Amino acid sequence: MHTRTGRAKASVRFRTAQFRRYAEAKGHSSDSELASLTGLDRTTMFRLMKGEIAPGERIIANVLLAFPDRRFEDFFEVAEGSPATRRRTPKAA
Repeated sequence: MHTRTGRAKASVRFRTAQFRRYAEAKGHSSDSELASLTGLDRTTMFRLMKGEIAPGERIIANVLLAFPDRRFEDFFEVAEGSPATRRRTPKAA
């Protein structure tokens, strides 16, 4: 996937395991607690943690505000391709 300039498309991916480690260190583990900590809706937090949605600017900002001692790279990574092309395919039964 390349744009007209020849660069591959990129998107931001949430580092779920890293986020969970930092949140648990602060005493938060449930999706409800994580939602409260970040100021996000519980459904949004659940879907983010499951990888069903990609982080947009509001999610990124809220996560970084909840962890002022951390950097963008602690929770997010830039990945080549759109989020839809990186989704896991269902396992065969």
